[in-house]
Amino acid sequence: MGNIEFSLNLSGHWTTSILDDSNLLDDLIKIMSDKVKVKSSAPNIERVYIGSEFCNKFIDAISLKRLESIIEYIDSYGLAVTFVFPVVMENSWEHIKELTGFLVRHSPYTMEIVANDYGLLSYISGTYPDTTLIAGRLFNKLRLDPRIDLSEFEGFKNNPGLLTESGLNTPAIIKLFKKFNVKRVETEILEKGIDINPLRELFDISFHFPWIYVTTGQICPLGSILKENDEKFKLYNKCSHGCSKYFSVINNVVFRGKVCQIGNAILYKPLFDLNKVNELLAVSKSRLVYTVNSMQERYA
Repeated sequence: MGNIEFSLNLSGHWTTSILDDSNLLDDLIKIMSDKVKVKSSAPNIERVYIGSEFCNKFIDAISLKRLESIIEYIDSYGLAVTFVFPVVMENSWEHIKELTGFLVRHSPYTMEIVANDYGLLSYISGTYPDTTLIAGRLFNKLRLDPRIDLSEFEGFKNNPGLLTESGLNTPAIIKLFKKFNVKRVETEILEKGIDINPLRELFDISFHFPWIYVTTGQICPLGSILKENDEKFKLYNKCSHGCSKYFSVINNVVFRGKVCQIGNAILYKPLFDLNKVNELLAVSKSRLVYTVNSMQERYA
């Protein structure tokens, strides 16, 4: 377990509020330290993830000046920064190029950049070839629907290994990641474990925990919650950042854990087999990326 790195995921609404709440980072570090134990001791957190995994609106809201202040604030804690980009929308592209250039120049030796679409991987690897580039977890196509227990289906009963297969374990995807000089690949810790061979032999691995990404889209219910009816659910509307104030819990009798909508993404917190978690974290050079999903967890 000594090879584990620990990072705190503050992408999304936490990033845009980090400078406005003097206790935020301390509170979230404490939550992670209380929830994640390794041999009964608190984790040594090395990095903070900022930016946005799912929503361009948060990227649009981060100016270069504010980004510099955020990085310097995190640096004051002795923590490195990993910046996360979502699937890129065309109207955000010029701003994303500005942010990318700034990030590379600001911290050329410690900065990591997570891309979640192939176009951004190609752009960064071609423009900034020495950058530590990470393939984000949206690349990984997994069987994640929490409404169905797939292990009960006959096909999966006879082939249980199919439930732990990663969509990244294909020669074509691996070849593409190597072409783009990807250093690290991010994925989830699934409730039944996950097969990461042959990825583990070729890349460093990050496991997101305990919230699993299920799905996302560009139309955001929570982004419209504060708008008038005729202004709701429009793709290019200015965002009211409703997800910084609200989240929704989705209930269903078949769920084996908690399901929430945070902004434009649905996330799932399964009932984990912690032995499976420990097995995955024993992988050499693995990283645990811990997400505090909502205000509810902060104040619970």
